[in-house]
Amino acid sequence: QTSNLIVKLGAEGFIAYRKEEDRDFLHRQHFPALSANPADVAGAGDALLAAVSVGLTQNLTLMEASAIGCCVAALAVQTVGNRPVRLEDVREYLGQTGLATNAI
Repeated sequence: QTSNLIVKLGAEGFIAYRKEEDRDFLHRQHFPALSANPADVAGAGDALLAAVSVGLTQNLTLMEASAIGCCVAALAVQTVGNRPVRLEDVREYLGQTGLATNAI
């Protein structure tokens, strides 16, 4: 069994923690907030957690899902009000940020 934890840090991004089943080792990765000038931060955390959750249900690792979640949250705050984030936009943003993954 694997244990995962996401700690949101507001404007500082979030930290993803993963504990392996057969080890005492705890993997920790900080994901900084990617959007320097957000238009509206409402819903950023919800977008992040939704994207990470979907990624985990698709058998991505926590770190892969977190990279995608980081991009989804950044895209979600670029306009005023909540709006859906398109998969095409996430793929493009992943490539621009250097967090590119073959997971999506």
